[in-house]
Amino acid sequence: MFGLTSPAANISALAELSDLAGSASGVIRCLSMLLGAIMSWLIVQLAGLQTPTVIMTGLMTLAVLIASACYLLLLKRGSATSD
Repeated sequence: MFGLTSPAANISALAELSDLAGSASGVIRCLSMLLGAIMSWLIVQLAGLQTPTVIMTGLMTLAVLIASACYLLLLKRGSATSD
């Protein structure tokens, strides 16, 4: 599923940065790989507490909550500057 949605999300994110699209795409991919490595490391570190499936589910839920909070914060900041 991620392979279907990721390119569309990248295009939408890079639409405003057409002159920096190559660099911005590299930053997006770098952050994606870095966060994947960090999450994998966390799963291994927390493996003694629960089963890996429970840990992965919890970490993905935490990531969604953090991303949603960042989105709402940026949305609020963007609407405040456009007034």
